[in-house]
Amino acid sequence: MARWVMPRVLHVVLTGPGGLATVGVAAGYMLAWRMVAR
Repeated sequence: MARWVMPRVLHVVLTGPGGLATVGVAAGYMLAWRMVAR
């Protein structure tokens, strides 16, 4: 998981608040999906 998250974090730092919001929503959606998938 860390391998997937780190590039996203670096990308967010480079892209700014807009990127942060997009990645945040995507991360939240993925977390929810993983919980439901169990």
